[in-house]
Amino acid sequence: MKKEGYKPSTIERRAKILKVISRQADRKDAEAVKTAIAEMDWSEGTKELACDAYVLLARSLGFTFEKPRYERIEKLPFIPLESEIDALISGTGPKTSAVLQLLKETGARIGEAWTLKWTDIDFERGIVTLAPEKGSHPRQFKISLRTCSAVNMLPKRNTRIFATCDVEKLLFRPGEGPDLFKVVTSVAGNELHARIIQIQCSRKDWPRRSCSFFRSRQ
Repeated sequence: MKKEGYKPSTIERRAKILKVISRQADRKDAEAVKTAIAEMDWSEGTKELACDAYVLLARSLGFTFEKPRYERIEKLPFIPLESEIDALISGTGPKTSAVLQLLKETGARIGEAWTLKWTDIDFERGIVTLAPEKGSHPRQFKISLRTCSAVNMLPKRNTRIFATCDVEKLLFRPGEGPDLFKVVTSVAGNELHARIIQIQCSRKDWPRRSCSFFRSRQ
C-alpha cells in the first residue's frame, strides 16, 4: 500500500482490520473472508473499508477478490453546544486543552493539528498555517489570544507542537493523558450523556467552524 501512495494512517488502519479478519478466517480463502466480514459487528462503511483492504491483500497474494456490496449510510453529525465544547476543553490538561481549543477555532482535522510545527504559528499576529491532509487544501486562520497563549505555554521539546506521542495515547489511554470519558460525563450532569470527541474535524460539519463529536448514552 505504501508503494501505491497510501498514507501511513490509512495503512495502519487497514492493517488492523486485516488482522482482525485473519482471526476469523484464512486470509487466502476469499469466500471465508467474505463471510467473516459479513458477520462482523461493523458499520457498512467499515465493512466497505475492510473489503477494500482485502482487495489489495488478495492482489499481493496473486488472486482477485470480488467485493460484496456495502453502501455507507450517511448520517447527520451530532453538533454539541459551544458551552459543552468549552466545558470539555476546560476539564482537560494543558496539552489536550490547547489542541482542542485550536480544533474549535479552526475546524482543522486532528491530523492537521497533530503535525503542526512551531514555525506554522505566527504568535505575534495570531495566525496558524495548516498543512493539508486527505485531499484538503492548505489554509490559514486567525486564532484568539487565548489559543495563542495556551499553545505558546507548551514545552518546546520538539519541532512539532503536539506530536510527541500517538493521538490515541494522549486522548484515550489511561496514564498518557486525561480520561476524556470521565471529563465529558461529569460535564453532562445528571443526564449522563457522554460526549466523546471524534478526533476528526471538518468545517462542513458545523458552520462557523466546529469540532464534531460522537454522542453515546449510558
